[in-house]
Amino acid sequence: MEKTNDKKVIIDDSMKTSNTVQKEELSKRNIFLSNTKKVGLNGNKFFSLSFSTKSGKSDLGERKINQDSILIITNIFGLEDFHIFGILDGHGEDGHLISSYTKDFLKSYFTCFQIYDIMKNKECNGTHCNLYQIECDPIKQSPKFKEDYIYEKLTENNYFLIKQSFILAEENLGSTNFKINLGGTTCVLMIIIAGKVICSNVGDSRAILIKENDEEYQVVNLSRDHKPDINTERTRIENMGGIIKRSIL
Repeated sequence: MEKTNDKKVIIDDSMKTSNTVQKEELSKRNIFLSNTKKVGLNGNKFFSLSFSTKSGKSDLGERKINQDSILIITNIFGLEDFHIFGILDGHGEDGHLISSYTKDFLKSYFTCFQIYDIMKNKECNGTHCNLYQIECDPIKQSPKFKEDYIYEKLTENNYFLIKQSFILAEENLGSTNFKINLGGTTCVLMIIIAGKVICSNVGDSRAILIKENDEEYQVVNLSRDHKPDINTERTRIENMGGIIKRSIL
């Protein structure tokens, strides 16, 4: 889990911002492009966001289903400085369904006011919490629901609430008919809250921060890829009983 106070330009390496490509051209290449959106930040400051995503090709050169999903939630609970952005890259036969389902789950999770009182709610006790059985009202909030309070809840107990979102998403996927044994999704999540940025991820989708210093740009990795050729990730997989082998196609 990474956090930073800098907020310049945040980009995921699986995405490319585009303001010059025509939408007609994008549609031919099976790319989905959002309209650029201006979002309030810290009162008088603003940032804009846009995304494009392109499906891959098979070994035969045929266009695959686009398995990417984009999560954009702004001004959560009506707060000026609480926004969440995410990229999910599905893989496997049902990868597009898994990434889309996980995106919807994360949106329901972080916009559910009960989550931020998770220890006080009997239906949502931090261990078992099926959000689709809880009456969540994203608008309802108490006076304490300010940016600083949300930041405190997100970061306490070693980022428990954020980690729990990934755990519960996986548990809920187990109740679907998706082929989760043969597919899944990555996720890189950026939370902008109370003048800070928190980044969490699973898989190898990557978030970077670009800082502008005079006439130079500095690129800072905000996430760490989960790839089996990285020693720490290999050790984690093997300690859980996994086996890593190289395959030749």
